[in-house]
Amino acid sequence: TVAGALESALPRITETFSAQPDMEAAVRHSVGQTLLGLGRLEEAETQVATALAIRRRLHPGENHSEVADSLNLLGEIRYETDRLDEAEELYGEALAIRRALYPGDHVDVARTIDNLGNIDHDRGELDRAEARYREAWEMRRRLHGGDHRDVASGLNNLAVLAQDRGDLERAERLHRESLAMTRRVLGERHPEVASSLNNLATILHDRG
Repeated sequence: TVAGALESALPRITETFSAQPDMEAAVRHSVGQTLLGLGRLEEAETQVATALAIRRRLHPGENHSEVADSLNLLGEIRYETDRLDEAEELYGEALAIRRALYPGDHVDVARTIDNLGNIDHDRGELDRAEARYREAWEMRRRLHGGDHRDVASGLNNLAVLAQDRGDLERAERLHRESLAMTRRVLGERHPEVASSLNNLATILHDRG
């Protein structure tokens, strides 16, 4: 299993890559991402924080994509543990680096903007959240030029926000658009389709 493979690999990371800090950081970052997906947040944080520290040492004072990657991932872990202020600081630093590296549209810039929108949404700062969600969605639409799961996800974010504002008509329209795109991209049996159907059902129930 994935969990079993991680259990055997974790103790050997430092020894295996003692002379290759860049590889150690890459492995720890990847392991942390996997642990996050498994819901093992404390272990994930340890691995990604270590990867970030190594990458900062390797690239002091420079805008480097791998530093931004670990900043963003560590922000996602801290977001999942409800440490919104810490997540916001990490996302903000990641976004500054990514904007410097990638002027214009880029998938990593859009992801970090979207992450910041999630924090604003959770805090009830709906105008700010909508501006960020819309910026990320429009960027992804330009990047992908049509149907894409990230574009559908952006529509879903905007739909949930409209629902929280009480604009159920707009929320229903956006949920329907998101559902239709998700079906086209991922197929009828994908879990994201089920989630999108559930979101739409909630709106229809609320609308009576």
